[in-house]
Amino acid sequence: MRARVSIPPALLAALGLLMAGSLLLRMSGLESGYWIDEGIAVGIASHDFADIPSTLSMDGSPPLYYLLLHVWISIFGNGEGETHGLSVAFALLTIPAALWAGRSLSGWRAGWMAAIVAALHPFLTYYAQETRMYALATLLSLLAVTCFIRAFVLRDRRFLAPFAILAVLLAFTHNWGLFILFATGVVFLVQLARSHERRRLLLDGLMAYGALVVLFRRTEAESLPPVTATETEVELESEPEPILG
Repeated sequence: MRARVSIPPALLAALGLLMAGSLLLRMSGLESGYWIDEGIAVGIASHDFADIPSTLSMDGSPPLYYLLLHVWISIFGNGEGETHGLSVAFALLTIPAALWAGRSLSGWRAGWMAAIVAALHPFLTYYAQETRMYALATLLSLLAVTCFIRAFVLRDRRFLAPFAILAVLLAFTHNWGLFILFATGVVFLVQLARSHERRRLLLDGLMAYGALVVLFRRTEAESLPPVTATETEVELESEPEPILG
């Protein structure tokens, strides 16, 4: 049985202070007005929960952030400060995530350095003050890449399933997440070429990336209902008649 890693109370207190300082830094623009994309995001999230994926089907954006924003708005309201608060929450969660990522890969020193960067990074502060999905995408990217390294570079098979799940969540948060997943695929192929246990590594890759594809396709099929014939006919009938010269 593997020993659990416990964090001393002093380190928990230090993490709490770091997150509190980051919160103060990122609350400065909490009440700032919306720009156009933020207003669109709030408008989309204001639809009925089940209608949000189909509403986004014309836009091409993944639905996860808008679904979470819908739940957040139903609890806290749809004002600028309230909706910016969701992004602040994701940005704050990135701090302990960075601590865990750095510690698990290179030790406590790297973990605290990563946590400090996550707490003070200006881009993440900017994303924390927008009603957009970028803070969530940052959090999921960090977790997914760390799980990938643990699973396929350090060969800890416990992280195969978390990587697949986080990869799906990332793909359903922002389309640019696919670039990160593509990069992990390239690294996997390099690892496969260098590995002395290619058969086992290939099996792990098929399980993780296969699960990713299955989960993505299943979730996509359930969240984006097909256009019915009646809807198509209505769209065709609504087209303006050509003007004869």
